[in-house]
Amino acid sequence: MSQPSAAYMADYKAKNKAKLAAQQAARDAKKRKSRQSDPEARAAYKLKRRQEYLKTHPEAKTRESITEATKLAKQARTRVKIDSVDNGVHMRTCDKCGITREMESFPRQGTYGRKKVCKDCSGVSVSHKKKPEKELPSFKVVKEHRPAVFIHHGQDWKAKFLAEGWRCLGPGIGDDVESITVFMRGFIIMYTRGQKGSYATGKTSYAVLFDDKQPRIVTLAKAETRASKLYGEAM
Repeated sequence: MSQPSAAYMADYKAKNKAKLAAQQAARDAKKRKSRQSDPEARAAYKLKRRQEYLKTHPEAKTRESITEATKLAKQARTRVKIDSVDNGVHMRTCDKCGITREMESFPRQGTYGRKKVCKDCSGVSVSHKKKPEKELPSFKVVKEHRPAVFIHHGQDWKAKFLAEGWRCLGPGIGDDVESITVFMRGFIIMYTRGQKGSYATGKTSYAVLFDDKQPRIVTLAKAETRASKLYGEAM
């Protein structure tokens, strides 16, 4: 039986590309299933793929080389840290005095390491005693009684406002706690908080007559500016 030509095979693969891909996928799935059930076949497959990878990546490190490098580095650290073992006790020779001592006689360096010079030569105390913690000063919170601050001192504060041209509209207007007194001069209203009670501060706030949109104003100058904008020449 004669073999088909290359042109025929190329045309056949092009026409049956999806069919051939499905057949190949079925064969691959069958191989994977057989490898999963056979440990030896799975190990052989991994070894084959690994060898193929190392051929294409010659600079790649193998697991054996990484393990060997880690082992050598660990041995090197062990040789540096421990010179000998005496009845299960790790010993080291001091680089300064030359005396072989127990590992506990060398000061710590880092988390797991030890220095090469013993504590006697380095001037470090053999017994590491924990330094006593400094006692922090205790602060006692004392609530001091602060009396009410009055802006207008003395008993003649109402007389002072009257002398400045204010007209008292009513003393003690409001509740018994705040006891707000209202004064008026021109288009400006002044509210003075009372001189007694828990809310007594003697502070003042201002407002403009018939100006309901604006909240109380803190300073008299701002109140006068506001009133001049509303009433203009009438002031």
